[in-house]
Amino acid sequence: YIRGVQSKNVAATLKHYALNSQETDRFLSESVVDERALRELYLMPFEIAVRESSPWAVMTAYNRFEGRNAGENKRLLDILRYEWKYDGCVVSDWGSVENRVLGLEAGMDLEMPGGSSPSTGELRKAYKQGRLDEELIDRALANIKKLEDRAGGAKRSSRLGHYRIAVDVARECMVLLKNDDDLLPLSPTESVLLAGAIDEAQIQGLGSSKVEPLVTNTPLRQWRDSQYPYLLEKPDHASVCLYFTSLPPDAEGYDRLSLELSLEDKVAIDCLKNAGHVIALIVQTGAPIALGDVRADAVLLMNYAGEGAYEALQSIIYGIHSPSGRLCATWTERRTDVASDPYFPSQDLQAQYRESIYVGYRYHATFGKSVAFPFGYGLTYGEFRYEKIDAELVSGNVFLTVRVTNTGQRKAKEVVQAYVSFPDSSLLRPFYELKAWAKVELEAQESRDVELKIPRDRLKTYTAQGERIIESGVYYFLSGPNARDLPLIASVELSDRRDGDRVIDVPEDLTVERLRERHLLFSGLEDSKNIPDIYKTMDRPVTLEEFEQLLGRKVPKPITPQGVHAPLYAIRGPLRSLFLKIALKRADSMPGDRDMNRHAVLSMPLRALARLSDGILSPGLLKLIVFLSLRGPYRVKKKRKSKGRKRV
Repeated sequence: YIRGVQSKNVAATLKHYALNSQETDRFLSESVVDERALRELYLMPFEIAVRESSPWAVMTAYNRFEGRNAGENKRLLDILRYEWKYDGCVVSDWGSVENRVLGLEAGMDLEMPGGSSPSTGELRKAYKQGRLDEELIDRALANIKKLEDRAGGAKRSSRLGHYRIAVDVARECMVLLKNDDDLLPLSPTESVLLAGAIDEAQIQGLGSSKVEPLVTNTPLRQWRDSQYPYLLEKPDHASVCLYFTSLPPDAEGYDRLSLELSLEDKVAIDCLKNAGHVIALIVQTGAPIALGDVRADAVLLMNYAGEGAYEALQSIIYGIHSPSGRLCATWTERRTDVASDPYFPSQDLQAQYRESIYVGYRYHATFGKSVAFPFGYGLTYGEFRYEKIDAELVSGNVFLTVRVTNTGQRKAKEVVQAYVSFPDSSLLRPFYELKAWAKVELEAQESRDVELKIPRDRLKTYTAQGERIIESGVYYFLSGPNARDLPLIASVELSDRRDGDRVIDVPEDLTVERLRERHLLFSGLEDSKNIPDIYKTMDRPVTLEEFEQLLGRKVPKPITPQGVHAPLYAIRGPLRSLFLKIALKRADSMPGDRDMNRHAVLSMPLRALARLSDGILSPGLLKLIVFLSLRGPYRVKKKRKSKGRKRV
């Protein structure tokens, strides 16, 4: 995607770097994570994108890490620049800058928004006082100029061409989760009852992801403009009800409080089922939901499918194309089935990643937890059989060849997935992790050998000594249609120096469950000296003391933001009502959940308001507001001068 975008002279911006897992109080929250999880989970996606695609811009996150704002965190930006050899422009998120001088020193080139930001005066003052090296200014300017030179000159293409691509992409992303009695696809002559959110275009999230589509459509308008028969009333005349539902749009600035469908939707679906209707539930959302006891005969997840969403949906519903999307997150039965649930979102301005490496399917697979729909899951209108897997070593990399046959009667696409397991690791690891995948289209009864490449570097693990190593031993490669259905196993013995690398036979009686039992017995024996026992069972929440043992240090006390860093809700005195009135008016004008929008705006620090005010809230006025309006712990306490004798 990055390479494709930039091939058209448009800059791709990778964001938010890094550890922006919590939206609640994101301007003020500090992320606390162990080194292993940091490197293997939260930095790895950025590293892969930087090394393989060279994005022209990287945007830093709002949150803090190790006491510094992400955009002013020298460690994070040194990893980006010097370990991964990034040569592009580093950009701040909107209003995220705390100290522009520190940001420049750390390696942040461009502040957004710029123009009349207070940072201009801060930089000028620091330069005149000799606190800012001219070389740092030159470096930032060079990176900004490089971005300007790279981007621009993109050719305009037809609106219709854009729309057709949007339809194709949307069709590839829709996920069929349930299809009792092969309810879908429908016959083009069947009358359907349209119900639920049929007058709303739920095609994108909010915040920075919200763009102006070239075409705006709704389910109702799509059916009105097409040849397919539909009903809005007299439901007894319809063979199937298409019920459209969604959660409040995903957005920046707040975390969802529930995974459940609305009570209104649940009651409506129950009423339709009690009246004897067959229901295909069409889910429009960008994140997992808990379906629980929702009584639907078929469930199709649209995701946020963009401007071509509803035309693409019709092509799936009526069988013109087979669904081929797969889940990129595990769907659990309930919120509490998620390993991080006890700790997120935090209410004390500190996001503690106590679950460590056990996130998503890594947690559920390792500890045998049941789920509603596993990672990588998705049905099609075809049927696929996984027949054979072979492994080969080429220049230290592992190549898998997976034989797949479409045993159904329709052309369809399958996503062949490969996971790696190293049950004898001396380090604590998840049972298996996804390492490669490929989507292939097969005619009915067609067989094909699908080749998957797993680079050797992707098999390395991060040690407590700060090294990435290949542990010597037997690695098992599991292949199948999703993270819970892996019928094929291949094995390769690897050594840290490559001299002992070889493909070996898999015992005939070896199963995935036996591998998991072996993993629980032997994985992490070396780590067990330093890592609490809870990380071998994860059968209860991790305590603070256990988390600190994993970290190898004390968790810092959550900060109380003071002065210009204090949130808007901390304002007291005569200015409180004025600021609240302005802030709440702004929040209420935003699309999405009203209460969540209000919380997001009120938790914004005063410094961010100043930087986003286009010069209206000057540094002097901000200081006056801070002096007049902050009380108690939010007020900056003056240091007392010592009355003792001077030490010579």
